[in-house]
Amino acid sequence: MAASNSSGRIGMATGRSERPRTHRCGGATKLCQAGGRLGLPSSAQPSRSRWLQPLGLPGPADPFPIRLLFLAVHSRATSTADGLQRTAAADSLRASARASGGWRLGPLPLPRLHQLSRLPLLPRLLPLLLLAGCGPRPPFDVQTLADAGLKPLPADKLAACAAALRLPPELARPADATNFGVRQERDRFGRAVPNRPQLIVLHETVLSAADTLKLFATPHRRDDDQASYHLLVDRAGMRLRVVPDGGRAYGAGMAAFGDFTVRIRPTSVGSLNNVALHLSLETPADGRGDGDGHSGYSAAQYRVAAGQVLLWQAAFGIPISRVTTHQAVDRSHSRRDPRSFRWQEFDAAWREAAARCGLEAYDRGRATI
Repeated sequence: MAASNSSGRIGMATGRSERPRTHRCGGATKLCQAGGRLGLPSSAQPSRSRWLQPLGLPGPADPFPIRLLFLAVHSRATSTADGLQRTAAADSLRASARASGGWRLGPLPLPRLHQLSRLPLLPRLLPLLLLAGCGPRPPFDVQTLADAGLKPLPADKLAACAAALRLPPELARPADATNFGVRQERDRFGRAVPNRPQLIVLHETVLSAADTLKLFATPHRRDDDQASYHLLVDRAGMRLRVVPDGGRAYGAGMAAFGDFTVRIRPTSVGSLNNVALHLSLETPADGRGDGDGHSGYSAAQYRVAAGQVLLWQAAFGIPISRVTTHQAVDRSHSRRDPRSFRWQEFDAAWREAAARCGLEAYDRGRATI
């Protein structure tokens, strides 16, 4: 987050956090009103059921598999040749549960295999039934973007394109390790989630480039203060590298592209950081306040930003329809950047760059994502 009065409302990265979080706005801290804290649905909370008490086991979220097991154990106990009683089966389950530390839900340990082998057949099925239908269920689905149908450019052709664009060399201005991370491959439920660059998000700094880089280089322990971009283009058109493309810059913590977002934790409200490349333009001096606009960006900034966007598109197979702005994807209702951005100037610079590299196909002339 930015420390200035304006950056909390207009620009800067919305940070790392994917949950309802606090923002610095005008030097004060307030709770985002755009999303309530999400948790597991009440139906996913473990509860104790009367019909499970004879077994001494906690009732899971979905009792049906355990109810079947209870009936099966009851039937077996009353029909076996040696006259096992239902209470004997229940005692066996209770004893094995105590010996293994208890039957648990979710990621906690289940009985060891050698312990299960000592049990009658049906009690051995209990862990499988637990895994099949019990315990907390993911409260959200994994979302994906449709295949864009564009293949990444081979490395040699990408290098040739970069040479043709004659962009200034990148200058390393790395963020502190607390201000960026790795692209997550799985959510907290172990499901694979999108984790390669599929979107490009444009920002403005609001602060000067020097102050922005100083902010990113400062360690921040709180999630709400952690922020970064992948690349910053200053007023002279210099490319300042903050986070490697393979890293997860914290630029759009509470965001969605249309209805698409990436959620990692059950309490997450969604983020695009796992699939986004973040590029920011240095704000001119007359835009360092909280106004609705400013004098705009330099021709050098538009040219370099368009060239950098094209290189990213070619490297990862991203169509121009997935190039967007922070304001467009923000769901905290607090970001308005990049202000005074002129798409017509960017588009003109992009078409010139695409023609130099022969990459006009990355603009398919459609509004599809």
